[in-house]
Amino acid sequence: MKNVLDCLKRANARIAQGDLQLREELQLRRDLSLEGFAHESMADAVDLELPGSEPAEDEFALETIVLRTGRPVLAVHEGDAVLDLDESDSRIWRKRLEDSMDNVRRVTAAVGRVELTNHPQFEWAGTAWLIGEEIVVTNRHVAELFGRAANGAFVFRMGLGGTPMEARIDFLEEFGRPEAQEFALEKILHIEPGNGPDVAFLRVRRKGQKELAAHIPLFDEQVASGQDVAVVGYPAKDTRIPDIQLMTSIFGEVFDKKRLAPGKVTGVNQINILHDCSTLGGNSGSVVFDLATGKAVALHYAGRFLDANFSVPAKVIADRLKRITSGETVIVRPAPVVTPSPDPSTPHTQPAPGIAASASQQTLVQRVDLHFTLPVEVAIQVGQPITGGAARTVSSAIPTPAEDVDEQVPEAPVESYRGRPGFDPEF
Repeated sequence: MKNVLDCLKRANARIAQGDLQLREELQLRRDLSLEGFAHESMADAVDLELPGSEPAEDEFALETIVLRTGRPVLAVHEGDAVLDLDESDSRIWRKRLEDSMDNVRRVTAAVGRVELTNHPQFEWAGTAWLIGEEIVVTNRHVAELFGRAANGAFVFRMGLGGTPMEARIDFLEEFGRPEAQEFALEKILHIEPGNGPDVAFLRVRRKGQKELAAHIPLFDEQVASGQDVAVVGYPAKDTRIPDIQLMTSIFGEVFDKKRLAPGKVTGVNQINILHDCSTLGGNSGSVVFDLATGKAVALHYAGRFLDANFSVPAKVIADRLKRITSGETVIVRPAPVVTPSPDPSTPHTQPAPGIAASASQQTLVQRVDLHFTLPVEVAIQVGQPITGGAARTVSSAIPTPAEDVDEQVPEAPVESYRGRPGFDPEF
């Protein structure tokens, strides 16, 4: 418990340091909780004629309460994203979310769960959201579960019974609601290669006269550390978390359903936007949006529990979307990439897939012809554009990753977590 407790303390200290308003509330929550623990310990000692509860247990419970206040995880209800704000003990976050409620409703309506048919293992794969008219964006590592490049295009993989898999997006999947709001994902427009940012785009097929929600606009200003954001996605029970009780204390007993988690931007560079919203596996592909404007700041793709979360910047996503829909041809000759060795104390760390590059530093494909030479040269040809536009050619090199980009644990699709052994307690 000690290592997890230390991580909790560090996480709470970072939250308090970066938010003066919240710092006062967290200290008040801490003081009130300490009083409560003291009374409970005295009562236990009298009733059982035993000393009070173990100090370490009280301290762990205290830090968990503080974290749940500082970085709550809220339910989304009734399709129009009415939030159950009673879940949060934080008056500060309640006020911030209420002030941004119109933006919150618009964003949550455009976020859905990627569900699969004919997959041999998985019923659903992660989160996606509307980024354009009839186009959703998710992570590469989500789309690769059911899609791949073949013969100059992207196709659905073969599934059970020798028939192709199918994918759809459900914009509900809310707790306590049996209804669905599903649309087929009829075409894979783009899956970024492994040396590019963790993004993929798919086309949604409208269902009769049923309208899709408005797409989420992309944030086109400079993102700043300390900016108020929130993540909307589908967190799932994650056996890699070092303490399952801690996970359920933060997320409740509800998993696989639409949730909103507020937080702040904690770091910005050309290839990543870091944030500290509470996420789990299943949040792969979640939108990270600016509370003040309702615009998407980034696409969440990886995280380290109680430490850091990583996301692809909106500018990179915007560049990809523009180039896909205009039919560009991109030729990339990457420079050698030096990646840090995985930290042996952090199992499941896979730094290479998490190294996403900026819009001018990466590879774009729609129709793919790959040619490999050694050391490494990749020529990628794009075929017919999705919509009109003249084809152009771009050549660029991928530099060594920035030093301040640490190792990340990609938030793999939810089902892949089930049955895994838990995190090393020495994490």
